[in-house]
Amino acid sequence: MKIKFYVALIALLVSYVPVLSNAQVTVYLSIPNPATITRVSAGVPTFSIADANVLVSRYNVTGFTQLYPSHRFEFMQHVYALQCSDAAFAVALKNNWPAAFPYYELPIIPQNLAYYPNDWGYGNYGYLNYIGMPNAWDISKGDTGTVIGISDNYFDMANPDLQHYKVKRLTYNVSPNYSWDFGHGTTVAGIASGGTDNHYAYPGVGFNCRLDLVGIKSTDVLASMSDRNCAAVNASWGTNAGFDLGYIFNTTVYDQTNLQYAYENGTLTVAAAGNGQTGSPGFAGQYFTPASLDHVMSVTNVGWANARNGSTNYNVQGAHECYQGDSVNHCYQHNTRVDICAPAFDLGAITADSADTSRHYLPLAGTGTSFAAPQVTGVAGLLHSLSPCISPYQLEWVIKSTADTAILNYSENLRYTGRLGAGGLRAGVALNYASSNLSSLCNNPATQTMFIQGVEFNTICAPGYSSNGVVPHLIPVITNGTAPFTARWVPIPGNEATLNDVKALQPTVTAATGGKLLYYHLTVYDSDPVAQKVADKIIRIQLDTAALSDFAMRDSYVDMLDEPNSQATVDARNWEIWH
Repeated sequence: MKIKFYVALIALLVSYVPVLSNAQVTVYLSIPNPATITRVSAGVPTFSIADANVLVSRYNVTGFTQLYPSHRFEFMQHVYALQCSDAAFAVALKNNWPAAFPYYELPIIPQNLAYYPNDWGYGNYGYLNYIGMPNAWDISKGDTGTVIGISDNYFDMANPDLQHYKVKRLTYNVSPNYSWDFGHGTTVAGIASGGTDNHYAYPGVGFNCRLDLVGIKSTDVLASMSDRNCAAVNASWGTNAGFDLGYIFNTTVYDQTNLQYAYENGTLTVAAAGNGQTGSPGFAGQYFTPASLDHVMSVTNVGWANARNGSTNYNVQGAHECYQGDSVNHCYQHNTRVDICAPAFDLGAITADSADTSRHYLPLAGTGTSFAAPQVTGVAGLLHSLSPCISPYQLEWVIKSTADTAILNYSENLRYTGRLGAGGLRAGVALNYASSNLSSLCNNPATQTMFIQGVEFNTICAPGYSSNGVVPHLIPVITNGTAPFTARWVPIPGNEATLNDVKALQPTVTAATGGKLLYYHLTVYDSDPVAQKVADKIIRIQLDTAALSDFAMRDSYVDMLDEPNSQATVDARNWEIWH
């Protein structure tokens, strides 16, 4: 059972940063020392560095907001959203005064992943038979105590499938600016948990679960829905992020921290893997965020309607390509971060009509990974309803360990080997497995969440000094993982230490400057063949040559070391510190 901690995370602030009409852009800026900011007047900051204030005027700064003043990760408390005429302002601050402005990041611009064909009302719900929903519903139809969160755009609340008990919470439901964007959120919500057994429209996957709907697309929305006890949250949006996964992890610190927060808080995040780009060879092989980040189930597409070796090569059962043999047109994302495949072509679903002033529904033949993801989210809701003690990793493990692996060996899918995840979603098999293993599922050692118990540190000597002649060496202690392990050390703004290898599990410290603060976000991956485990810990060590040194190692309030969790209190200082 998840323990609720009332941590004052300032939710949704990123999404409410105003977009100014005079070509202003938003940047996220890390300012570790509050003394750097001497005052803020009408959204314009004054810094303690005189020359920096010249840049404030030059780049026409018109907005300055502290995004997470009470965030439980200390470095996030120093993040500010700043509106200016050009992102070059943040580059100039970092280049000229790296100690005061060590890090900046540009927010992602969400893109919808679905397109609506002209043949409205053509789609059907045969894809639900393909993934085995009738068998799943025989075991669980969901429960009103299980809440599914949807971060998207406008939701048509006139639709009967989203009325009555169905929606527990609705926030910021503003009509979008573009007609093609109008029905996206309605469709996603309807597939995940639309009203069913009501003689109306189409069935939803987790149809007795309730919905928490937020008409904004951002990772801090996902974190805030986790605070409201959502068992699973859905993000059918994102942005193409290129082919360099290391670069992606190092430039999405804030998004990754929000996703880690939701995961450690007991919420599974599911995201659409991306829709590629028609006519662009190789484009679909790149990564997509937030789907490709840690602690997210990334869902790509598979066909469902037509038999293999039949009269058509379109929407063939088990085929990743929209048209068999065509890897360029209508080919959706496939990469090493994809976790599972689900139907994504011509899906019967509900939507809203922007041309209809009453905003009533239209039947839709929806296509896109936007609509594959909520199928997985809905199945996660059914599993949680069946066994509320199950952790996010265990939800992922059950869904992936019961997937249809046969599709991975289909001839047309072999070119995507290693990039289609565990295989095809099988909802009925997943629910049957969970039902048959209820007594042991939550405490099954094979599915226990991996945890970085701590870091062994062999010396307090800062590199470059000779008090004991020992080079500092970091050795993470890992519980519940399958060796061999791989690691990633990402420096947090304020870090003053250098590691010999940021991809080594046990690196050495080769240099330290200034205050000699080692401040890293450590991520460890195991070799679990079903659903790779991921563990995070923030490491903060004050390197010193004296007899005293602070060792601060921070994970989370809900560390999942012992499922169900039993941590009831934490150090009031938010860190585990030994002197």
